[in-house]
Amino acid sequence: LSAELQDSNLLWSKMDSDTADREPRNSSDILVQLPPNLARKLETDEIHFVLTNITNSPGLKFNPPWRRNRTPLKMKDFLRGQKVPLHRRSCASIVCAQAGTDTHAVAVFVEDTKAGDELNGKWVVNCDFEANQAEGVKVILHGVS
Repeated sequence: LSAELQDSNLLWSKMDSDTADREPRNSSDILVQLPPNLARKLETDEIHFVLTNITNSPGLKFNPPWRRNRTPLKMKDFLRGQKVPLHRRSCASIVCAQAGTDTHAVAVFVEDTKAGDELNGKWVVNCDFEANQAEGVKVILHGVS
């Protein structure tokens, strides 16, 4: 993933009750669950999932699962806490849900800085989009890499 990453729409599929308990099959897929207010917009194609970076989306806030019910963090503050080097924070990949003029950070890629030059790490899903919630619609985002 590069610093020149342009916003690009992601392919997604809604999970039905038969597949809802299965994890994504591809390692580049992310399983998320839309809260009810955004799930309604899914039915009318008012929501789009976009792969972007901090440079293209300043001011986004993020709340990791371990900070549930607390104030969301600025994205760069979250990445600093995850020990992502300063020079890599601005090009961190983010999956956003765009609904009209609202943009929500769904997941952020946290690099493993101990892995050397290879791009290793993991996607951290915003606690509002975790797939283990009681209400909402589960969605698989395909080919996020």
